[in-house]
Order: sequence, then C-alpha cells, then structure tokens
Amino acid sequence: MTSAPLSVSEPIPETAGHPLIRLEEVTKTYFMRGYVVKALKKVSMEILPEDFITISGPSGSGKSTLLNIMGLLTDPNAGIFEFKGQEPVTLSDNERTDLRRNNIGFVFQMHRLFPNLTAVENLAIPLIPYMKGLEFNLIDKARELLNKVGLDPNKDRRAFEMSGGEQQRVAIARALINDPCIILADEPTGNLDEVTSDGIIEIFKSINESMHTSIVLVTHNSKFFPIGNKTYHMENGVISQLR
Repeated sequence: MTSAPLSVSEPIPETAGHPLIRLEEVTKTYFMRGYVVKALKKVSMEILPEDFITISGPSGSGKSTLLNIMGLLTDPNAGIFEFKGQEPVTLSDNERTDLRRNNIGFVFQMHRLFPNLTAVENLAIPLIPYMKGLEFNLIDKARELLNKVGLDPNKDRRAFEMSGGEQQRVAIARALINDPCIILADEPTGNLDEVTSDGIIEIFKSINESMHTSIVLVTHNSKFFPIGNKTYHMENGVISQLR
C-alpha cells in the first residue's frame, strides 16, 4: 500500500540513478573531557535507491556516528551531506523532522518497544499524532506489516511477552509504518542467536527486494557482509568500500 506523505509539505521526488544520500569528505568531531575525538574522517559515499549496503568495523570506528548523520540526528562538522538533494543543515527543525519522518525508518540493536503495549499498538503509536492527515487506516496497516515480517497480527500479546526475535520483527515492522525510502539498521541482530539472526536478515532482504526500500545495515557479523550489493568497512573514522 502506498500512502501520501505524512506532512503537508511536498515529498522530494526520487530519481533513478540519483543518490538518496550523498556524503563528500564528511568529518565529525566530538570534544569530550578535554579531548578531541575524530569520529568520522573525510567520509565519502553514495546510497542509491534500492541499495542494500552493509557496513562492518570494530566498536568505536564511527559506524553509529555515520548512521546518526544519515538519519538526520546530528550534523557533520565539515564536508557535504545531502539527503535527496537537500542539505539538512540548511533546514529548520520542523523541516528536518518532516524529512526524517517521511523518509527514514530506524532499527536498533535494542528493540525500544513499549513493553506494555501490543505489537499493533507499538506500530501505531508513532503516527497517532498525525492520524487526521493519513490516507490509510493505521491499525489495518500495522496488521499488514506485522504479517509481512512473519508475525500473527491477531495475537494481542504485549511486547514483554515476546521473544527477542519477535520483538525485533515488531521493530522492523514499526520502521516501515511511514513507508520510508531507506531503513537504517544498527546491529539489529546483535542480541539474537544465529538462527533468529538469519531470519531477521531474510526479512531485510525481502523488504529491499519487494518494497524497493534502501537498506543500510551495520553489523559485526562477518556472515552478513556479502548480502548487500555494496560492502563497506570502517576503521578509526575512515571508510573504505570493499565491493
């Protein structure tokens, strides 16, 4: 089901062959306890529509910082960052919020679900403030997405009653509720066993192939490095493309 954008602003068109995200020599520096931490050092890369990108690297290499910039959660200190041809640093807070809400889905290592809410309620709650402007039934769509990730939408179990794998499936479905053009996934299998992790990765592959949603997957698991069409590695804030 394709829905209208969630805000009154016009959606930014996607053009085949043009990047959703472009970074050119992006640098991010933090100042912590009198020390300078260079989290990103002149990172350059492009993410095209329908890309499936995997990013590997040790803890502290800058992977999460890179996702935070892509997700419009923080700005670089230097370099060029564009999302669908716009530079978020030039936008107002409201414009940035609209751009993020209309285009980006997030999946984290920790599920970040409301434990006392059901799966359907966890999917619906982010869009409840915007229900009057939606052109679809929010509950019906939540059930449709739960079915897509392999969960029975008619079960009314609360999140704390679900297994870790089931909770992560709910989190993936929640990331799809706004029809994003890209999903940013930060170690989504980090707390799961091997069999459950394989199932979660298959869901991401299905989303990429059937919904044409771009995926950026950060992972420590070398087993998953080859699954995308592009693979990157990060080390000390520097990114290199492996294929």
